[in-house]
Amino acid sequence: MVVYGAGHAGKTVARVVAASGLPVVLAGRDLRRVKVVASNVGVPFAIASTTIPSELDGLLGDAMAVVNTAGPLAATAPSLIDAAIRNGTHYLDIANEPEVLAAAFRSDSLARERGVSVVVGLGLGVAVSEAAAVEALSLLPESQRLEVVFAPRGLGSPTVGVVRTMLQTLAHGPYAVADGRLVRHNPGWGVRPGYLGRDAVPTSLIPVFTGDLLALSRSQPVGDVIVYTPVRLPTMSTRVAVPAASALLRSQ
Repeated sequence: MVVYGAGHAGKTVARVVAASGLPVVLAGRDLRRVKVVASNVGVPFAIASTTIPSELDGLLGDAMAVVNTAGPLAATAPSLIDAAIRNGTHYLDIANEPEVLAAAFRSDSLARERGVSVVVGLGLGVAVSEAAAVEALSLLPESQRLEVVFAPRGLGSPTVGVVRTMLQTLAHGPYAVADGRLVRHNPGWGVRPGYLGRDAVPTSLIPVFTGDLLALSRSQPVGDVIVYTPVRLPTMSTRVAVPAASALLRSQ
């Protein structure tokens, strides 16, 4: 098995796979970082760029599966998915970026034809959202609208890849699924007050375009889906700040 990505997630996955007795190679783009982490885990390492197909073919040619943890996954997943299908290697990742879900959906027919499993969203985003949605809709089976608040906590300092992903999500602006169709709204749409946690901490909720939104719209029997994330700002301030931040990020 190949674990691609030498951040915290890649290190954790590689250690768990190695402990299970499966042969594992830790791979990535940064030689120094990958070498250090692989040495720490006690597994061999390899270097391959996601922009050079021949390097990915050399990496995946003998692999049973590849787990992609290298962020931002919107940049690494599409080429790794293509290489995995090309080499008959099963693909898994921890993505919650809509670009990754879209790439997986586009590759579905070819992956099935080649007998390759492409399983995306196994991190704290898509997998948990879908599990929660299944449970909620089992209790309220007549529901036509699903709202999810994605509020990660206690994850420590975010990596550079995570920060880039968060900024990219904000730059997308708000999307929602209405009557089964993906709809883009103007920045600032849908901002509302919310309360989170046992102490009911006041916050503002902003709609975001994440992989959860695409996954839930395909997997759950509801017509309307919105995914929110909280920000610690008053609602009126958030309605002003979010459009400005989105415009600034899109201009970069």
